[in-house]
Amino acid sequence: RLLITGSDDPLLAATVAALAPELGAEAYVAYSPTGTLAGLELLARRRANVCALHWGGAAHSEQQHALLLRRFGQHRNWALVRLALREQGIILRPGLAVSGIETLAGFDFRWAMRQTGAGSRHFLESALAAHGFSLSDCSAVAIAHTEREAAGMIARAEADCAPGTRAAAGEFGLDFLSLGWEAFDLALPREILFRRLFQRLLQAYGDPPALDLADRLGGYDLSPLGRLIGLD
Repeated sequence: RLLITGSDDPLLAATVAALAPELGAEAYVAYSPTGTLAGLELLARRRANVCALHWGGAAHSEQQHALLLRRFGQHRNWALVRLALREQGIILRPGLAVSGIETLAGFDFRWAMRQTGAGSRHFLESALAAHGFSLSDCSAVAIAHTEREAAGMIARAEADCAPGTRAAAGEFGLDFLSLGWEAFDLALPREILFRRLFQRLLQAYGDPPALDLADRLGGYDLSPLGRLIGLD
């Protein structure tokens, strides 16, 4: 079995769902997103086998992700594998024509805010700070614990915007304001790295059906799929 937690990702969710009928009763793969920091805590407590994570912009992701993992004493026994680069930003309700983050922070738009410890919230917080704003300037009307929950709130007209990826916006047919690119990685114990089930997951994430879905959702670069990231 392979229990995956951490950050939400439409392509990873679709990959896991497609693997289930292929594996049948021979193996079990499950994906329960919790946000980056909560997922790492579950991994450290050995309640999960794999944690999906993202923490800041792509340019400094190798250093930032390594620093993040080093918060946990168990990191010495972990490996870090890159899945993709993803376009990160703000999911918008259809027709909400805004040119920048300043408009969303400076006016009374309804935010579906992500919980503390979520990578999308961290990315938003950094982007706001770069423009002289903070999370307190955003009018949060709800807390969403996954990107898909946030996108669902916007699709139901319960919120106007939320931090998240272009892919999450694309899955729900919503608009999107890009704030940059991030790295999307998997942390896991080294003894799991070369197990057949985990390697099949990596393969499936880059199979033609997944590549086609990534293209339709938008905001993915799968060229670094499977690359090991150093933690030292």
